[in-house]
Amino acid sequence: MAINRRIGIIGAGRMGTALVAGLLKGGVVGKDSLYASDVSAQRCHQLSEIYGIKCFSNNKMVVENSDIVIIAVEPAHMQAVLKDIGEVLSSQLLVSIAAAVSTDFIKQNLKKDVAVVRVMPNNPCLVGEGMIVIASAPDISEKRFKAVEEIFSAVGRVLVLDEDLFDAVTGLSGSGPAFIYLVIEGLVEGGIKSGLSADTALVLAAQTVLGAGKMVLETKAHPSKLREMVTTPGGTTVEGLKELDRSDIKGVFSRAVERAAQKSRELKKT
Repeated sequence: MAINRRIGIIGAGRMGTALVAGLLKGGVVGKDSLYASDVSAQRCHQLSEIYGIKCFSNNKMVVENSDIVIIAVEPAHMQAVLKDIGEVLSSQLLVSIAAAVSTDFIKQNLKKDVAVVRVMPNNPCLVGEGMIVIASAPDISEKRFKAVEEIFSAVGRVLVLDEDLFDAVTGLSGSGPAFIYLVIEGLVEGGIKSGLSADTALVLAAQTVLGAGKMVLETKAHPSKLREMVTTPGGTTVEGLKELDRSDIKGVFSRAVERAAQKSRELKKT
């Protein structure tokens, strides 16, 4: 469903570009209603050439031409961007996808009453399979909040949670893809050592991870139950699971998520 609003994206990096591609591909917004800005003139030119949208070197131009402004810059640059656009913000809805930057921090740096929604997307948004968490915002109208959900649904699955859970979200779905890439690396190495070519092992490993995730989401069965479906007493899977248990692999991943979440708390701009 298309949104009858102008959307601006500040920051044309990987995530900003993924949003542009997803919004246009999904028909959420037309080229004439989508704007972007970036400090790199070359990147801006490429975005305009590939997607046919207007891309500015001036962030204020994006704000002035948009009803919804998405800030897709690194957390370290957030304060400077807010200072830059503060004077031209008025009735626009501001959406931030910067990790560890709270809604309160954004509002404090704007020094004016601006509607703000915080969003946490992850790396697979780049291929349209992201996990996106939107912070609940009771002060935002239902119509505007639905528009944010529609925007991010173009690049993945959307979930709405309270903002005080965002450090945990960052540790799990934000950092999680890196942990899964490591799993895929390990599966590939095992496949190669067992006689497979690198290319074949990579396809087998990646599709196996993708399929397993889809089984969890679509069957809604607990992972332990699905694991039992694959495990035959005295079979091959049992031997592999014994090796994983010896390394406490489940505990390792659990602690990795906890540590990443703790780091998010330490880095948080409030």
